[in-house]
Amino acid sequence: DKNGAILSEPLFSGTRLRGNVTQQMPKKAFAVKLDKKSGVLDMAPHKRWVLLANWKDRTLMRNAVAFGIAKKFKEVFPNDGLAWNPTGQHVELVYNGVHVGNYYLCEQIKIDGNRLDINDPYEEGDAFTAPEDYGYLLECDDAYDEDYKFLTKKYIPFLFKDDANADMLNYASNFVRGLEEKITAGKYSETYDMIDYTSMVDFLLIQDLMMNSEMKHPKSCYSYINNGKFYAGPIWDFDWNTLPVSTSYSEEGYSYSTSMLTKASVKSSSSYPTSANTSDANYLWYTFLTKDSEFTALAAERWAKVSGAIQSFVTSEIPAIKAKISKSEAENNAMWPVDSKSNPKRSSNFGIGSTFLGQTFSCGYCGDEGSTFDNAISTLQSTLNTRISGMNKYVNNKTWK
Repeated sequence: DKNGAILSEPLFSGTRLRGNVTQQMPKKAFAVKLDKKSGVLDMAPHKRWVLLANWKDRTLMRNAVAFGIAKKFKEVFPNDGLAWNPTGQHVELVYNGVHVGNYYLCEQIKIDGNRLDINDPYEEGDAFTAPEDYGYLLECDDAYDEDYKFLTKKYIPFLFKDDANADMLNYASNFVRGLEEKITAGKYSETYDMIDYTSMVDFLLIQDLMMNSEMKHPKSCYSYINNGKFYAGPIWDFDWNTLPVSTSYSEEGYSYSTSMLTKASVKSSSSYPTSANTSDANYLWYTFLTKDSEFTALAAERWAKVSGAIQSFVTSEIPAIKAKISKSEAENNAMWPVDSKSNPKRSSNFGIGSTFLGQTFSCGYCGDEGSTFDNAISTLQSTLNTRISGMNKYVNNKTWK
């Protein structure tokens, strides 16, 4: 505490670098494995945690904002929708005795009773029966770099996030590919017993609200199969390519007042492809699902119920996060400056400061990297408010254009 008293005993842990692109950044992100399940900062006990660096995010809070919005969905819809999403806390990280700045300590996505609570095929003491009796955590990521993985005819790459075997792979791939065939053929009524529509709707609304360009690849898009049904979520990865700061933004095929699905170009194969397609822009079948009147009606119904809570979050809780981390942000920015002047190779080496953030400041920087922290937060709020207004039009009108 502030008087120097230790509130909890130290925990032993191992650490490693994490992430794909983020490992190339100056400020590194870490995965942490504790020696025993432990609760940290009022979060449920577990061994595995993540320290997100947020170096690309001038506000340091895009991930926290997305997770906070997901929490609002769960408060409004406690009995359905996204079953679980990570939570986190901003912390000061001291590594080997050296203060290395502001980090976001959050729960790693794992199958567990305190996290994604589905039927774990590797539950200790249980004898494995048939693959359809269990739950499988999948990630859609065109890095396509896990041992157990499969592609659909729409080039959607599904990767197992845990150990698997041939039976599990065969079951999951047949299930997902069969589901895709029905969805893309417009046989929506035949999918109702195969897919959880409330989770699919809520996942889309959050991604659309955050204008998450990671959906176009896709990258870091999680889903799972449990009890013979396909579910979307949990959400993950919002520190970059989200909430562009220019009100004239229209890159990536969408603007503040249209769905990010507007110009989706879905690639297709006549057989199951063997390699991923990094420009597939398939949006996890959403280009097809939003043609279903029942799906768009459900989206409008849920958005109408939750949008007020999201507006309140933007108005009150974002300033609270800002107040909590403002002094920390100043020290962090001195250690890890985000502007191109301090990091001349920032854009060329890391693709940061590109036109995705849209707005060019008088200092010559692109996006909010050239802004003060206060202005970056104000812009974040105004961007979200503009986006909420835009979604009110096309979601409530069930147009999705």
